[in-house]
Amino acid sequence: MSTTIQAAWVGLEIFLGGAIAYLVAFKLLPWLVDGMSLAKAAVVLDFLGALAMLCYVPFSLLLVVTIKRLLIGRYRPMRTPIWGEFFTRHWIVTNVAGMIPWSLLEGTIFISVALRMLGAKVGRRVHFHRGANPTRGGWDLLTIGDDVTLSQDSSVRMIELEAGHLVIGPITIGNRATLDVRAGMSPGSRLEDDANLATLSWLPRGGRIGPGERWEGIPASPAGKSAAAPELTDHNTLSPVLHGLLMIAGRLTGRLAITLPLLLVAWLAPILFRGTQTDVEAWFRNPSLNFQGLFILVVFTACSLAVGIFAQAFIARAMGRVTPGVYSQWSWQSLRIWSKTGLLESVTDWLWGSIFWTTWLSIAGMKIGKRCEFSTVIDVLPETVTVGDESFFADAIYLAAPLCHRGTITVRNTTLGRGTFLGNHAVIPAGHDYPPGMFVGVSTVPDPGQVRPDSAWFGQPPMELPRRQVISADRSATFNPGPLRFAIRLFWELLRFIVPVPPILVGLGWYMVIEHFERTLSPRTVSMGTIALAIAPLATLGSMAAMCLAIITLKWTLLGRTRPGQHMFWSGWCGRWDLLIVAWGSWAHAAIGLFEGTLILNAFLRLTGVRIGKRVALDQGASQVVDPDMLIFEDDATITCHFQAHSFEDRVMKMDTIRFGRGATAADGALVFYGANVGDGSNVLPHGVVMKYDHLGENTQYQGCPVQPVHHP
Repeated sequence: MSTTIQAAWVGLEIFLGGAIAYLVAFKLLPWLVDGMSLAKAAVVLDFLGALAMLCYVPFSLLLVVTIKRLLIGRYRPMRTPIWGEFFTRHWIVTNVAGMIPWSLLEGTIFISVALRMLGAKVGRRVHFHRGANPTRGGWDLLTIGDDVTLSQDSSVRMIELEAGHLVIGPITIGNRATLDVRAGMSPGSRLEDDANLATLSWLPRGGRIGPGERWEGIPASPAGKSAAAPELTDHNTLSPVLHGLLMIAGRLTGRLAITLPLLLVAWLAPILFRGTQTDVEAWFRNPSLNFQGLFILVVFTACSLAVGIFAQAFIARAMGRVTPGVYSQWSWQSLRIWSKTGLLESVTDWLWGSIFWTTWLSIAGMKIGKRCEFSTVIDVLPETVTVGDESFFADAIYLAAPLCHRGTITVRNTTLGRGTFLGNHAVIPAGHDYPPGMFVGVSTVPDPGQVRPDSAWFGQPPMELPRRQVISADRSATFNPGPLRFAIRLFWELLRFIVPVPPILVGLGWYMVIEHFERTLSPRTVSMGTIALAIAPLATLGSMAAMCLAIITLKWTLLGRTRPGQHMFWSGWCGRWDLLIVAWGSWAHAAIGLFEGTLILNAFLRLTGVRIGKRVALDQGASQVVDPDMLIFEDDATITCHFQAHSFEDRVMKMDTIRFGRGATAADGALVFYGANVGDGSNVLPHGVVMKYDHLGENTQYQGCPVQPVHHP
């Protein structure tokens, strides 16, 4: 019954979205730009897009508030089954809440306003960093005091999934408390005034950090006193309201960096090519697509994307250096810091793991040595970081980010020595000169006072690894590629710039189908209402299905059935693998993302190669998986963790299967590595790290980094 209701709800969203898109594309926009030149129409549409986004924010909030009151009322502490009646109502509420443009509100006090509307008690001057938005429901159980800081990707989870159930409970955060990067709180936990939950740490259910205390670890335990707020070096501060308005205005204005190529073409085309304006108007009256038009579309799309991406690097550089110091969270400098780190975030999905990353970061101000490789870096000010030769940064590296604490932002310069390796989700504290050869494992914060040259560190708290297996490989396939290997990788990475073409073609197909009905059928046969309420929604559904089918086809075409093994970093296989990840995010993520938290998502993932049993619950983010053939989910598993079925060790890609047994749970913030087997009925608690080839026993709880069995008294 739950799946039927969820499918009906998504169908309603598609129905309304298709009808609205039809009215906007065929009625509103032609009326608004009638008689305008191409250049003027492009500018007007850009302005109207920003205005529409501003109007959409309060509308989407009011919609969520209304649906929440109708379906939930107030959230209360409970434990209730997944796929049950309450879960279904909760899923609808959070599904709609995902439509709120949270990214527009991040870092502003207006996110506090939104949470208050949803039922939370939120104080003044609360800072929500990127990724720290509590969007998963349970808002009535959230209490946050004044001057609280929630850092990058920190999480307050009033609701967790465990063993086929929702576990719902209150979370309280006192005045001036701070959650550091990727710190997490579970239902029933509490931070008192001035408390601090350290980076990557987890406060379990019922946990309490006393006033002024600092806790760290998985689970967290006392680690001294919380640091006082640092003294400001720049006392120039804005009011939080003005700060928020300027942030939002800057984000809307920043869209110009992406749309600038389109505006430029719209202005130049009528000048360079006579009849362009007439041709465009004729196309909208009778749309078609030929080889010449397709070629122009591909070239224009690739060039526009490349120009837009690298324009943002030059914009970041033109904004000037942010000098080391301590600034107010509500200052002009904080606006500049947020803008520069935001520009980096906006291009990550396109440059992820590519040879163009180092060029972009260098233009933006980072000093990078030779033969360095970056997958993704998060929240970094490029001009504050220097990286030595032959360094390798894996996915989601929190690289010397400005430190947010008690209403302040501290900026420091950071240097990493030659041959540095940073594993997934590693957090590198800013303000230090790190020695050469430093190896930092997954989900680890190295202690700057302990690291030595050529030392390896892993865990929370970090421990030195006495011995690390080094994979020997031909340097021509890992560090020093020849011309052929370089050309092969360049070929696959250049294809990223035409990844937007298929969605554009599908969008044009959507337009052409609807226009065909409008042009060929008489008003007596098909009214505007029929097109808006039947043809447009069906065309929208068909477009979404086409993109999902395209990514399934691309997966099997590029990679086929992948198997455990090794691949050299500069191999064509890795180039195809990278392209698939970028395409999946562009083509199918948004469409299939509507079905996250449903069994319909499981059916789609099976088509990509994932082996999924019955009644498997997958949480947010599972609509895109990196290594589908490597994942096995047995019946009734509850999975909300990150799964890492590959790693690049010494620039050799190693991959193997991950199995989650029948009824197993892997909680939010946990990470499971390749080759691991989570036994039937076992429970990996939040933020736990299951190492490669770990085999966890059955019906046992595990916690920590790395995980160990929990022994109950």
